Amino acid sequence: MRVAKLIAEDKDTVSLREEHGMYAEVLGLSETPAGLHARLKFGDDHRAAVRVQNIKILQESDWEKLIKQPSRKTVAG
Repeated sequence: MRVAKLIAEDKDTVSLREEHGMYAEVLGLSETPAGLHARLKFGDDHRAAVRVQNIKILQESDWEKLIKQPSRKTVAG
């Protein structure tokens, strides 16, 4: 699974980010006459196609920064 972060500040991307969040699952890429688009699925199951120039694909090391201390969850005994 690939996760993308919306990074552009154009009108369409800002409205998507405000309504559905900053992070989305990348479902795939599609080539259109307007350029290459990424098909995204947001946490609220909204789907949208966004130009690839407007997103950043996150690596697993970036995910760890989003999850608050994933390895520190221990059971106290």
